[in-house]
Amino acid sequence: MAYTGQSIAEAENGGWIDAVHPEDRDCTFQVCGNAVANRSLYQTEYRIRGKDCSYRHFSVCGAPVLEEDGSVREWVGTCTDIHDRKL
Repeated sequence: MAYTGQSIAEAENGGWIDAVHPEDRDCTFQVCGNAVANRSLYQTEYRIRGKDCSYRHFSVCGAPVLEEDGSVREWVGTCTDIHDRKL
């Protein structure tokens, strides 16, 4: 949220997708949705809008942290700036 400038409230409940480039949203939403539905790892690339309203390419990975009963306690992940490499 430091990069996008979104507040926690703005990013919650799927609001984070608003910071994803419009051309990348459908694919990103599908990849993340499948991971949530299957409680599985995901890895994808998409452009994220920064506070300055410019977009940069990121490699994004996420994984669920599961409780003993198999429910998801939380998600952890990384967003790695790969913009210069992509250009």
